[in-house]
Amino acid sequence: MPKKVKALPSAFDNNTGVMMHRIRQTNFIKKCIPELRKRNATYVTLIDTDEFVLPSYTSWYFFNVTRQVPRYEPGNVLRLLKYHEQITGTQNPCLYMPRYFFGAQESPKEKLQKFVPVPVDAQSFITQRFIYREPKINGNGKNLINMKLVPKIEKFDSVHKITSVCPELKDMWKLNQNHHSIVRVHHYLGTTEQHFFRDDPREHNRQNATNGNETEVGSGVTTPKKGRKYKKPATYLVRGMERYERLNKAATHEDHGMLGWLFGFVKAVGWETAKELLEGVGVVGVE
Repeated sequence: MPKKVKALPSAFDNNTGVMMHRIRQTNFIKKCIPELRKRNATYVTLIDTDEFVLPSYTSWYFFNVTRQVPRYEPGNVLRLLKYHEQITGTQNPCLYMPRYFFGAQESPKEKLQKFVPVPVDAQSFITQRFIYREPKINGNGKNLINMKLVPKIEKFDSVHKITSVCPELKDMWKLNQNHHSIVRVHHYLGTTEQHFFRDDPREHNRQNATNGNETEVGSGVTTPKKGRKYKKPATYLVRGMERYERLNKAATHEDHGMLGWLFGFVKAVGWETAKELLEGVGVVGVE
């Protein structure tokens, strides 16, 4: 990482935690993508450890495709992509994946336990434990790029639009993404212990996000523009408890899209191997 990115956020001005976070992401992408190309990778996506990719089973547009690949079958995303290529006869260099944000509202354990094999504890898996999400789709989706069809990437926009061959975010926002995407991303808030465990430079904005600077709603802009409504920096720029509670409260829609995959996983690898691979799931901490 560049030397300036390694410095503590407190050494910079307001909002630097967010900028440091984005600069680190960009630097990672610049190193990651070329390396994956050297390894002859085909499909590549850049997602966080609290995000999961799955077929868009609720999509009426791709219903006849997605129903051919059950959610409990391992490798269903890759199989779905290849199946879609076969029936359409085309390959897409970049697919837009709408993102759904899941809160931390608890469901009765007995309700969720039926979706996992005995003696697996459903509460240990955030994909099984939390089934309530925001009714709307999060504006910043993610990309799934086919490295075989994407030329050398000269400019990295962000993790939300990796390259120029990827769809424009503003165009995707206008579509009913639930009906026009073959795959999607589930983003989980997790418990407070999980959410606040990592050291995130954006956390430092909690102390200086109300220093009097005026900011355009929903952005990091600090220069007022005529005719726009402004308020102090939006809380989504920080990772404080206020933002956590607000996101959790907004998750009211029940979604079972991620339930049931553990049955296929255990069947594929066998119980003894599954038990070894799943050891420590749900535990927060680093040994």
